Formats: sequence, structure tokens, C-alpha cells
Amino acid sequence: MSKRDHSEIAVDVNELIQEPGKRRENGLPGASVTDKLKKIQEAVWDNDGSDDFDYLEALLKEFNSAQRAREGAQGVDCLKTVEALTYSFEVCTTVSTLTLILAVLELLTRSPDGIAHALEAATVQLAAKAMRSYPAIEHLQVPGLKLLANISTENEEGLDAVISAGVHHIVPTALRGLPHCADVQGTGLKLLRNITEVDDESAAVFRGGAVEIAVSAMKRFPDDEAVQANACGLFANLAICEELDNVQLIIITSGAVEMAAAALKRHPDSESVQEASLTLCRNIADIDEGRRALLA
Repeated sequence: MSKRDHSEIAVDVNELIQEPGKRRENGLPGASVTDKLKKIQEAVWDNDGSDDFDYLEALLKEFNSAQRAREGAQGVDCLKTVEALTYSFEVCTTVSTLTLILAVLELLTRSPDGIAHALEAATVQLAAKAMRSYPAIEHLQVPGLKLLANISTENEEGLDAVISAGVHHIVPTALRGLPHCADVQGTGLKLLRNITEVDDESAAVFRGGAVEIAVSAMKRFPDDEAVQANACGLFANLAICEELDNVQLIIITSGAVEMAAAALKRHPDSESVQEASLTLCRNIADIDEGRRALLA
């Protein structure tokens, strides 16, 4: 979405929840999104230290629902909104509003530009702080984890920011505290998988109980592709960490290889599961115990 002068846009909030066809008829497909974001920005900056976030929360809820209802919705680009929402982490104290802030930022960081804006605004550090404050609240952890996963996936600067924010400590807490939520498990494992792409961080993730947590998640959600693929990808990364003694043997004895073999059979059409599982098999095949496990 291109940056524009917002001063000429004057669309009432109620008009912004019209069905897409009606918005197109009114010539507002882009302006509606832009105006929503402008109103969100103004609600943050005009709050003026008040503890009343009802209006901001209503705008966030409306934007979040409308964008997610759009089929194939992609991230939208708005630097000022990212900056405003990041600032709001520091002044907002209500869980419901924090949850919506994370959800909208997750939408904004689905695009490379949105990720760049989030990095400029130090969004990662403040999002991590909010998540650390409410580790057992599922509807806050899910968008928070997805936001951090967006920022850290195939983005070196984003991954560095996530690591610097201590996310490898936050994620195991969420995974242990919310074991029955597939979204938390799949996205949390993806974050740990991203972090262990950096060999220097693998040891800390491993010592945080990553193997046990991932095996447990695979057993609990055998049909969930994200859980299966990201757990196997995490095991594959850990298996080649030179800082960890006997890590391959620990992974093998944990039951991870059997779980990976089961995932291969259960998800034959999933490229992500197949690739991650086979990479794990390759990474443990250079020790006798690994070869025996693969032949079992």
C-alpha cells in the first residue's frame, strides 16, 4: 500500500465495515484500510495518558476482524501505525487492548515493509515484554507468537532482534503453559526453529527443554502440519549443534525419530513436513544409534 496524504480521507468508521463489493462501488478499497489505520494512530496519540482505551480497542477490533475476514488477506503497510501501536505497549495496561494491538501488528508484519517498520520501531522488545507479562493468556500469546515468527522468518535482522529480546525464554513458558492450544504449539515451535538456525543460540534453546516440549507437542497434535513440521525442523537444527554433547543421541532416545517417521506417513502431501522430517533423518544418520533408529 503506497503512502498517501491522509488529510483528504474522511470516511466514517461505520462505513469501513461495509462488504468489499460496496467498498469497491464507493471507490474506497484502499482508502478504507488507510483511514482505519489513521484512526488507530490518532486514538493512540490523542489518548493523552488516559486509562480509557475503549475507543482504541473498538477500532483495533474492527480493523482486525475486517482484515482477517478478507480471503487471502495480506499484510498492509503503514509505518505510522506500527510506530503508534508499538508506543501503545508502553501506556496500555488492559489485556484485551494489548491482545488486539498484537493481532493488528501481526497483520502489518505479513509484508516485508511491515517487518522493516516494526524493526525500526523496536516492536519486538515491547511485544516480548507484553507476552512475558501474561504467559498463560492464550488469546494474547497466539498473535504475539505469530508476530515474532513473522519478523524472524527468513529475516536476519528480525531474527537478531528476536534473539536479543530473549524470546527463547518466553516461548518455552508459553508452550508449557498452553499445551492444548495447537496455534501456540505450532507457532512457538516455529520460533524456536528460527532461533536455532543460529548455532550459537541452539544450546540455550536445548537447555530450555526444547526436545521434551517438541516431542510432547507432536504426540498431542499428530494431525497438525505446523506442529509436526516445526518440531522436526527444530530437532534437525539441534542435531547439528556442535556445542551440545551427545545431542543426536538425546534426540533419538527422546522418541523424536519415531515421531518424525510417523509424521512422514501421516502427512505424505505436506512439503514442509516431508522436508523437515527427512532433514532430521539425514542429520542423525552419521552415528550408529541414528542409523539403527532409521532402520527400525
